Amino acid sequence: MNKNPLISFILPNYNNEHVLDLFFEKFIFHNTYDNYEFIIVDDGSEDNSLEVLYKWKNSGKIKNMLIIKEPHLGIINALNKALFLTKGEFIIRCDGDATIETSSFVEKFLEFYYINPEKIGVITSKVIADNGWLHALGRSVISVNGLLDRGKIPTEVIGNRKWDFATSVSKNFESIVNIPAEVDTALGVFTFFDRETAIKIGGFDKNYPLWIEDDDFFLSFRLYNKKCFYLPNIEICHRFSLRGNRNPNAWKRKKTFFTFKWLYRKNIKGDNTYHKLFNITFLKTKIDNQNDVKQYYIFNLKVLSLKYISWRSQILQNNYLYWNQKWGFNCLNPDLNLIKQKYKNTEILWSYDNNSFNIGVDILNKYHNLKNTKNNSNKKTKILLAYHKPAVLFKDNILTPIHLGRSLATKASKDGEISKEDFEWMRENMIGDDTGDNISHLNRYFCELTGMYWAWKNYDKLGNPDYIGFMHYRRFFIFNQPKKCWNIFDKYSHELIQSTANYHEQIFSCLHNDITVALPGLLPENIEKQYKMHAFHISKDFDLFKKIIQQEYPQYYDILEEYIQGHKAYFANMFIMNKELFFRYCDFMFSIVFKLHDSIEDYDKRNYQQIRAIGYLSETITGLFYKILEKEKLKIETLSLGIMMKNEVQKDIYPIFDKNSIPVVISCVHQEVKYLSVTLQSIIENSNFTNNYDIIVLNNEIDDLDKKRLLSMCPNNISIRFFDMFLFKIQNLSYNDNFFHYFYPVVHKFFIGKIMHCYCKVIYLTDQSICVRDIAELLSFNLNGNTLGAIEDLSIKFNYWERERYNKNEWKLQKKSKFNGDFLLIDIEKMNSNSYLNKVIKYIPLSKLVKDHEKYFNYMFRNNIIKLDMRWNYNVGLEHTLLYKKQFLLEAVLSHEEFQEYKKSKEDPYVIYYSTQINPWNYPELLYCDVWWKYARKTLFYEQFLSNFNVVKLYGADLRIKNHLSYKIGQIFINYRSKKNILKIPYKIIATISEHNKNRKIYKIMCDLDPKFRLPPIEHYLDYEKTFLVKNHLSYRLGSAFLKNPFLFIFKINKIYKEWKKHV
Repeated sequence: MNKNPLISFILPNYNNEHVLDLFFEKFIFHNTYDNYEFIIVDDGSEDNSLEVLYKWKNSGKIKNMLIIKEPHLGIINALNKALFLTKGEFIIRCDGDATIETSSFVEKFLEFYYINPEKIGVITSKVIADNGWLHALGRSVISVNGLLDRGKIPTEVIGNRKWDFATSVSKNFESIVNIPAEVDTALGVFTFFDRETAIKIGGFDKNYPLWIEDDDFFLSFRLYNKKCFYLPNIEICHRFSLRGNRNPNAWKRKKTFFTFKWLYRKNIKGDNTYHKLFNITFLKTKIDNQNDVKQYYIFNLKVLSLKYISWRSQILQNNYLYWNQKWGFNCLNPDLNLIKQKYKNTEILWSYDNNSFNIGVDILNKYHNLKNTKNNSNKKTKILLAYHKPAVLFKDNILTPIHLGRSLATKASKDGEISKEDFEWMRENMIGDDTGDNISHLNRYFCELTGMYWAWKNYDKLGNPDYIGFMHYRRFFIFNQPKKCWNIFDKYSHELIQSTANYHEQIFSCLHNDITVALPGLLPENIEKQYKMHAFHISKDFDLFKKIIQQEYPQYYDILEEYIQGHKAYFANMFIMNKELFFRYCDFMFSIVFKLHDSIEDYDKRNYQQIRAIGYLSETITGLFYKILEKEKLKIETLSLGIMMKNEVQKDIYPIFDKNSIPVVISCVHQEVKYLSVTLQSIIENSNFTNNYDIIVLNNEIDDLDKKRLLSMCPNNISIRFFDMFLFKIQNLSYNDNFFHYFYPVVHKFFIGKIMHCYCKVIYLTDQSICVRDIAELLSFNLNGNTLGAIEDLSIKFNYWERERYNKNEWKLQKKSKFNGDFLLIDIEKMNSNSYLNKVIKYIPLSKLVKDHEKYFNYMFRNNIIKLDMRWNYNVGLEHTLLYKKQFLLEAVLSHEEFQEYKKSKEDPYVIYYSTQINPWNYPELLYCDVWWKYARKTLFYEQFLSNFNVVKLYGADLRIKNHLSYKIGQIFINYRSKKNILKIPYKIIATISEHNKNRKIYKIMCDLDPKFRLPPIEHYLDYEKTFLVKNHLSYRLGSAFLKNPFLFIFKINKIYKEWKKHV
């Protein structure tokens, strides 16, 4: 979704000379959005409008300004001319006599639109007149009052109205003027709408000569299920007093329409109130040819009746009649039952249809929450995360990790002692609870309360935040889960990341509550009984706690009894609250727990869990505090609770051997761990006992059992360590990146420099390779100052178009060689000194990095790669792939020197690479696949490989049918049926038949070479029944008929379509 789209301003101009300067001055002053174009169509102005317009165009102050001169054909012609010239994703329709009065108005429109782009089509604003009178808050039409400026009521009899402007201000005007709302339609003054829907509508309806064309156009968005909304925070001024002589023959008569139109006056510059003047109303009660009767009333007494000539009445009468014909209902006196029946499947009926109505309400609620969030974002907020040992670090300007019990950190606890290295890591990365006024030494008894106490007594060290919260390193709020519940995560995962995404905004949205807490748990027994029954607890502690409450806070004892006899319990002491409430909470909490601590006399007889009684009981005190706040009618919001069972931290990798170390890095995902075992077995069997092999497996989510199996393979001179790429991502890269793509091994090589920063040179390979020679021999290869040693990828030699892309414009690679990134010798110091990782993160989107990893690899290292002997990565599937795809042999595309090198690697490979398509577990009879199986038999995963052969399930019968020529040709008729494309059909048919025949020949050659390539009978597929569905497709029927008789086919199309339609 583009959050910086091109905006197209369109302005129809006719005789606006008097106001255009002010229009552009206001626009320049208030516009803060740069990506826009401004299209102006002059409708044959008779004043000096064009001179003014060109003056502004030549000033350079308006970007991308286009002026179109048209004869005087009317405003709708000008609007449509401008609309169809636009290039922007969104359009803002302007009027030359209306000026913008709000800064950053485009950003405000976009902010609202992106709440729900699927449903929001039009956004209008508050329109006032230049004398301070209110004009409109959007427009209504689907209501008992009919077509009407929102915020007003008609003064004519409802059900017998004749005019749209005989109105007075609504009594509930003040209650709606500053509240965003869904409306039926809008005035065309600085109104925002999406271009795509506008084009579908066909632009403004030219059958309206003047007026209510905007009502018709913006209401039409609802036919495409797009809604219209009113935003009060954007204000437009209609400059009636500066209007030019738009109709030279009628202007002087026309201006009287604005006399005594308003009953209420808005004090724009003052206290923002509305003052009732005196009860003056004018009505137009009948039409007598061109004579309108205007009647004036004071205090409900008619004082004057005047006749005058009006051309507006004739135009509006014509417009109303056309509206009634087009829409099927009277816009001034609508029959709501008729509308409901006629438009039951559109968004027009938003106020009647519950689903449509709720969509609008949901959009407005989200906007309200967004505004609350923005208002609260200025309030300083800190959330403490309690740690007592190293774990995944959550730290930013809000999340503040705190080390609990730091003064006791090197002493034994329930989790054992932490090492000096871990202690230093925690000192460097988080604050401690052992400075200033603190009770850090009581952490074994008070648990997380020592952190709360520190925050209470040292609040200034947190920066005196307006709001403060508390979570734990493995217990945390889930902010964006609509259905609240407890969530248990085995360990840090992609799902957990998604559940806490955009938490900043969610936190700020919580601040409108008095307090936000974790969802309470539901216990099988009441709280008191549950505590006393638990093996960790001593029941007398709870009685002691109750006694202290009765003595110190007797006014709350009944609330305590009510709470502890219930089954809903608040756990984890998690909250977000304002500073004042936090200080009250701490004062209440510590006045109880200090007395409780002094009253427990048998700590020396308790185990590690039992001495934590105060920590456990503090949860009950917290629950009591929440109940007290409930009684005081404070607003308490609950959030889902996330619990992470494992929260490990990925530590840096350091060399594990002092001498003769051979660093090897292998990429693997947990689904392919059995293939990794074969790679490891080949390295082990071909290793030299005088060397020490330091193997690092870059992985995600290899389970503990598989790790043990792999480790059991290793002799003393081989070490295997597992490096979690997901934890690496969390700890080192931006939280806003797409985490998922780091799971792909194909991108791991870009991060080896950072991961292996303590090494000089490393060997990198994947789990699709096996070693048939001691891999240590490669480490002595001289890179001659280059960053990488890599194997040349021969596939580019027979792919002309890809070779052109590599060597010319797109990738700018001057060398004709392409290198494979699956086997590398890497100079770590060189890789890090050139900041390759920073370049990858900064310039390459991860989705593209996964898709085009080889291209980016060659581009990033284009001048820093030296060629390795091809024997270090012989590709078993290369010749088979070439023959299958291109139908020619390798020696036909390689130079003599290249082919000899390839032949040498084939006869005596050091490392054998098996591609995803051509591999030993699918094609065990191919060259060197027996070598792979030799190593596979010696692993603990051998039985898994065998089991895969015993269960072969065939799927894809429908795809086989779609590969038939009948289906392909039928698809051409459907895809190219438009008038614009119909001439392409013969060419497409010829090309498709040619390609189909070519593929059949290749398939026959492959089957002759190896019968294994022959596809089984289609009846053997488990989804065989799907073939009947495909054969009933219109595509298949059309294609079959064409192939049977191409010359008579055109006469059969209608019959085929009708027969197909009967069975759909």
